[in-house]
Amino acid sequence: MIRTTTWRPDTCECVLEYSWDDAASEASRVHSFVRVVSFCPAHSLLAGVNLYDAVVSENQRKNRTYDIAAALLTSLTPESWLWYYDSARVLQVVIPNLTTLQKNQLQSACNTTFGAGRVKVN
Repeated sequence: MIRTTTWRPDTCECVLEYSWDDAASEASRVHSFVRVVSFCPAHSLLAGVNLYDAVVSENQRKNRTYDIAAALLTSLTPESWLWYYDSARVLQVVIPNLTTLQKNQLQSACNTTFGAGRVKVN
């Protein structure tokens, strides 16, 4: 059965709808853009599937950055890091008490994964 989900990402204030087939396994499930319910100021110049793709990309970048950081820093918890997107939509990451080596390792891993300038470790 095709289901429709209203999604409120934690990376911005957009509200989007996407559809998916609940008969497909999670590993093979495809989410398809349905409509924009509302958009945030950061995404106001985008529309439709372009807005959806941008929001999904930013959300995945934040989630993957956390996974990379957690692999490098075993004591990291979701509560122990701060993140936000700046006006240029660069993910800014703040993890208190990082050594210079850890900061450089995380920045390097993010640059390799996403390309330089997409994530800034502060």
